[in-house]
Amino acid sequence: MLVHWPKIEVKSDLHIIQNGIGKVALWSNMIQDLITKDPNTLISVSSPWPDLYEGNPKIHSSIKIGDMHVDYKKYFNNIIFHEPYNSVYLKENIHIVDAWRQQYGLEKGDTCIDLAIQEPDKVYIMEIFQHMRGNPFIIIQLKGGTNPMSPTNPQHHDQMIIERNYEQDYNLISALHEEFKDIWLLIVRTKNDRYSANVDMLPRVARLEDEKLSALFAMTQECLGFVTIDSCIHHFAAQRGNIKRGVVMWGRATQPDMIGHDWNANLLSDHPSKVEIRPERVVEELKEILKDSKKKHTLTNPLA
Repeated sequence: MLVHWPKIEVKSDLHIIQNGIGKVALWSNMIQDLITKDPNTLISVSSPWPDLYEGNPKIHSSIKIGDMHVDYKKYFNNIIFHEPYNSVYLKENIHIVDAWRQQYGLEKGDTCIDLAIQEPDKVYIMEIFQHMRGNPFIIIQLKGGTNPMSPTNPQHHDQMIIERNYEQDYNLISALHEEFKDIWLLIVRTKNDRYSANVDMLPRVARLEDEKLSALFAMTQECLGFVTIDSCIHHFAAQRGNIKRGVVMWGRATQPDMIGHDWNANLLSDHPSKVEIRPERVVEELKEILKDSKKKHTLTNPLA
């Protein structure tokens, strides 16, 4: 299915981005520099998550990766694929954005993303705000991180997901609920994520399940902060000009200096093979982050 397809048949360069949601979002870090480098070339994107780039004024078109219904010869000039997973990034001593920028011939920069909120999502997230009665909220994501591409080694893939998930979800969520009594908790999840049934018994808890990614990005722009594993939320919160700080819990499968953001509280697991961090530690880190954020945060009306 084509997404954000141009009405006028003007050729552009197609950039292919593979793998997970966070990685596809991180690619946007380079958009403005690519435009500056070659202002006469239009940029299109092919990825597993085309709605992330739909409506972005800097992107000519966005299509789903592998779509064989597209006339590639008709719409595109160059088709460009730089994969940091097959680069100097393998040395594990460089951030994925820096490795990508090297491949594109760009100078080192920050790790921010550069996505755009879509008009339909502005209306939709207002409904979610109303459900939370206009109160400030933090986003919580303790499960996830799956790869949309079929893994070549399912056993390794499943083990990686186990190493990234935070299993003691009720203990952590109830601790956050007790500490931050004037803040709602917005849990981001899929239907396959297993959370304790007791979480549903807590008041001031809202849920976004299998939500459209562009809407989830729009919600992240309004949050007070977040608590998450290494998954898409901490990348969505890295929007250039609107950075939201939070707590990120890391296992051994990934590392913050390779794919994280240094303004967050990046906590390394106390366990060698899974994400195991004391809830008290997470609460204390978030308290420090929210000290100033709560004072100056005003819920934005995205329709304004």
